[in-house]
Amino acid sequence: MSGGGFGALNIGLHHVSEFATLVIALPYDDLNDSVGVLHGNQAVIHANTPRQYLPAMAFPQQVAVMLAVGTGAPTDVVTAHRIATSLEKRGQEAVVHAEHGFNHTWHTARATLPYLLVFADQHFHQPGSPAGPAATP
Repeated sequence: MSGGGFGALNIGLHHVSEFATLVIALPYDDLNDSVGVLHGNQAVIHANTPRQYLPAMAFPQQVAVMLAVGTGAPTDVVTAHRIATSLEKRGQEAVVHAEHGFNHTWHTARATLPYLLVFADQHFHQPGSPAGPAATP
């Protein structure tokens, strides 16, 4: 969630061959005032800012992303929809789940976790089987 969601989005997008499904609560896509951790290196900042690289990103394979937010945090809602739109424009599946009355807190993460887990479960599959729920023997 939040900063961890940023990390999950950034790392997941850099490794779509390893993470074909991303579930993120309270996402953001920009480093904002945290760029000091990258020593101001603009190339590294750009390479690790999904808002900057996602609109032109090439996807070697499909990725499915669910972004969960609370409607009480309007910036989160705008950010989640911006990320989803960028992904959809690149031909990827993106879903935004908004929980009414929740803010940018652990309460939102807890309330949205069941939706995130169901989404992940629906997208997991065994190697060699068609995409979708795991095939039973």
